[in-house]
Amino acid sequence: SWKAVFYFGMVSGINSRRRINRTSSNDDNNRNNNKEITKSKSRKKDSRPRSFYVCLIALALTAFCAFISSRSSNYSRNNDFFRGVDEIAGHLDLGMSSPEVEVSTVDSVAKGRGSKFPVLLKSGWEAPRDWTESGFSRKVGHFPQYVKNPTVQPYRVLNNPNSDEQRDLCILPGSAILQLMKAKPNTKTALDGVLFFTNDKENPKMMEVLERDYETPSVVKQINAFQVLSIVPKGMGHSFHKHGESWLGQVEGRRQWWFLPPGSKFDRVNACKYLDGTEVPPKGVMTVLQEPGDVIWFPTDWYHATCALDEWTIGVGAQKGHLIRQNFPSLSSLDNSISKDEIKNTLRDCFRINSDNDNEWTWFDGNLNAYYNKLEKDKKNRNPQVIGSYAVHRWMGPKKSTLEHYHILQKAISDHYGVDGSNVRVLDGGCGLGAALMWFEQAEPKWELTGHTISEEQHRWITEKLPSHRFEVKLQSYNDLDKEYDVMYSIEALIHSPNVTETFIEWSKHLSSNNGAGVVAIIDDFLAENLDLNATDKEEVETFAKSWVANSLVTPKQLTQIAESVGWEFVENRDLGKEYQVNSRNYHNTMPNLSPDGSTHQGFLGGKWRQRLMLRNILTYNLLVFRKKTTNRRDETRQLTDVPEANVDGIFKTESECLPILPLPNGNEPSQFKEITPRLMSGLGADGGKKMDCISGWYCCNKGLEWFDSMEKNRNVRKESYLQLPRELFQHHYVDIFARRLNKFYREMALDSKGRFLDIGGTGSTASGMTQVTSKFQHFAGPLEYWILDSDIGAKSLNDRTLHCDIDHCPESGDCLFDVTFSHTVLEHAKRPWKTFDTISRITKPGGLTLHLVPFSYQYHATPEDHWRFSHTAVQTLLEDRNFTVWDVGYDLCTKPPHVLENKIDEHYDIIWLTYVIAQKNV
Repeated sequence: SWKAVFYFGMVSGINSRRRINRTSSNDDNNRNNNKEITKSKSRKKDSRPRSFYVCLIALALTAFCAFISSRSSNYSRNNDFFRGVDEIAGHLDLGMSSPEVEVSTVDSVAKGRGSKFPVLLKSGWEAPRDWTESGFSRKVGHFPQYVKNPTVQPYRVLNNPNSDEQRDLCILPGSAILQLMKAKPNTKTALDGVLFFTNDKENPKMMEVLERDYETPSVVKQINAFQVLSIVPKGMGHSFHKHGESWLGQVEGRRQWWFLPPGSKFDRVNACKYLDGTEVPPKGVMTVLQEPGDVIWFPTDWYHATCALDEWTIGVGAQKGHLIRQNFPSLSSLDNSISKDEIKNTLRDCFRINSDNDNEWTWFDGNLNAYYNKLEKDKKNRNPQVIGSYAVHRWMGPKKSTLEHYHILQKAISDHYGVDGSNVRVLDGGCGLGAALMWFEQAEPKWELTGHTISEEQHRWITEKLPSHRFEVKLQSYNDLDKEYDVMYSIEALIHSPNVTETFIEWSKHLSSNNGAGVVAIIDDFLAENLDLNATDKEEVETFAKSWVANSLVTPKQLTQIAESVGWEFVENRDLGKEYQVNSRNYHNTMPNLSPDGSTHQGFLGGKWRQRLMLRNILTYNLLVFRKKTTNRRDETRQLTDVPEANVDGIFKTESECLPILPLPNGNEPSQFKEITPRLMSGLGADGGKKMDCISGWYCCNKGLEWFDSMEKNRNVRKESYLQLPRELFQHHYVDIFARRLNKFYREMALDSKGRFLDIGGTGSTASGMTQVTSKFQHFAGPLEYWILDSDIGAKSLNDRTLHCDIDHCPESGDCLFDVTFSHTVLEHAKRPWKTFDTISRITKPGGLTLHLVPFSYQYHATPEDHWRFSHTAVQTLLEDRNFTVWDVGYDLCTKPPHVLENKIDEHYDIIWLTYVIAQKNV
């Protein structure tokens, strides 16, 4: 080691020096006794260079070995890369060969920078939500996709490995590929790692769905030749390669990047080997860690390599230029109906994987076409002359009739459709084998009926086997409408929608706005209201959802919230399960045997789970009716249970409904409200009181960047990795970032007209001698009602929009009452912050925003008690563990103004650190 070399060199030098000293001593004796000064000087002249050069060589060897050791240690630290930041530079430092390079953080003002140098964008792009592995699989897992190896080439069938014909390329549903990515390469199979990498030329239908979830950052709009999607398992990545100018936004997980300028020399290796020390990066390499929400932007012909650092690492972006080694036949012509047998054949023919020993049920991996096709092929006793025999839903009532649903729908439509005339245009969304259409054609001969199904077998039955009829049935999704309807209904089909919000948005576009028209009726399975599910319950619900292909399993009130967000109003809700005594009549109050008792089709397992969950009161079976809002409606709409109002003591009598806050539908105008100005107020008076220049009389904030840059400029000791915090944590004044996020939230979300903003600890501690405030952050409430929660005795005397309770335990507040929850230097006083955040999670609506400022470095202040300090990672963990997505987190540093620093000396720190966090509760 370099330490051993150093020790050897120094010992050698010391021994040489001792020899010189001994020589000098002898010479002195000779000089005194024999006066041989010339001889003594000669000996000294000969000895000193030998000592000097020995030490010099030792030091040189030490430096060289230390350099090699540091390079090795740098690359053996898996993810621990220091990332210095320079806002002005705008590019990676090309002169550094170490991975510990300085990386720019560039905002949208840096237009054009990425066309010259690689750039890391830390702001200006909001990553798509719900692209977790499960969310992504639900959204697009049914689309076919090439199975690609670590070199980003499709696997070929083993008996024709050199073919480029599409039939010889290995293709699986995306959901199956995600599972295959977790398989470990082994000698028994031909599997050598899997990447999920595609583009909109290769897979246009899937990319079109994904593109709805994000917007291209404004600074890279010009990069538009084709879109790319990259999903890479942990420990896998791309070796150095180049192509056109590109950007890639990281959605989930972390990705390490390495860059080399055009013309560089290198060996092609798995870039992850740079991290474990088995390979040394090329000379002149630059590296950067990309985290969720970050965007990498780099120019044409810059070489780059990547390594995925987390199990689920997904990014999306675009490239300029032409596709390089990715010109495979488009998948758009393929049907999204790869059966399980086809999947098994692909696994066998491409990878020698035998999956015949799955389980006893036949699964279709979310493919509804294959699901219903197989179901209809297996069913032999359907009689096209008897409508009840081909109704594909449960029977109801003492007569065990499958036709009862049609009587229910007929009455609901008659009750709520208020237009005179004969031509009622009616859509059956998910029409099955056409039983309802045939019944309504006979019962309502003046209706113009249209059905949609995605099953080829169902469509074939209707067109080839049913008696002559006038209604039309289209082989396409009910999300793909092409004309206007007065009435829409769906029986046990809406639950299959991949995204019920998108379905309702599409339906609303094609739903008549004529006064009295625009009726939507749904009969389906729903989650019961106000469930408190344990882990086992949740697992059972998930198993039902998987087997029944229940992609949109919601409560009736959640569906109502979605309907209201697209401009519909609630008019009726009937619990058909209770009304028709389904548990006793259909199920005989008996739990089912979950093993096959005939068909092994997964739908029969789903039916068994539906029975079990109905009997356990976890599922309900309801009719819900909505009507499109129009002006001058003469009849009043029956309202869903209103959110309860507070009594004079500010205590809610019952819990509110947990209805989610959803984004405004595409095409809707942004909500109108008076935008929040980032400012601090005194809180004295009804309107916020006077504007304050600083957070208090002791401190002024927004000093984070000033402190960080000064510290870096004046640093006189080496950097220690365990002390490092990235500069971007200090870049915001908390008031500015709070106002920015609140304005975005109020502008883009479909808020209730009675929405509420809760200021936790908003009165101040009068028990500790502080002046009571009542409206300090009232301006943050924007279009919402401003509410206060406080345990201080003075809160009891405030208005009826005040809750007097301890945030650690506040039964006075019902669940999901507040659109926004907020606190300002309060939570350090809570005795048990884990309970505090439990309460915050409970009372915040799904989709709601929570914002908090808490101390990290701060003097003890018992007002009336003081218990905790919070780092940025602490608040992030506390919220993420409670089903929040953290959007912003960082530090705001506050210092004493000069007149305070000079004239007031006591326990107050000269500089304090405050941690801010902004998060949104997941829907």
